[in-house]
Amino acid sequence: MTMPHGMKGLELRRVAVIGVADGIVPAPDAPTPATEDPTARAHAPQRERGLLYVACARASGLLYVSYCGRASPFLPA
Repeated sequence: MTMPHGMKGLELRRVAVIGVADGIVPAPDAPTPATEDPTARAHAPQRERGLLYVACARASGLLYVSYCGRASPFLPA
């Protein structure tokens, strides 16, 4: 499934969220250009963090999160 648009309202026993690396999550093209809408640009990281949260919160039993290289800044150190 895509993260998390196809997952809304679901509860799964096991969830694997892969590719949670710096430069991928948050998506590099997610921020709105500052010249278009500064307010939307300021909220972009919160929106992206919320998408990751929803994907991870679908797991009722086991959650596996992976990345390659450097972890996303949204993951705890």
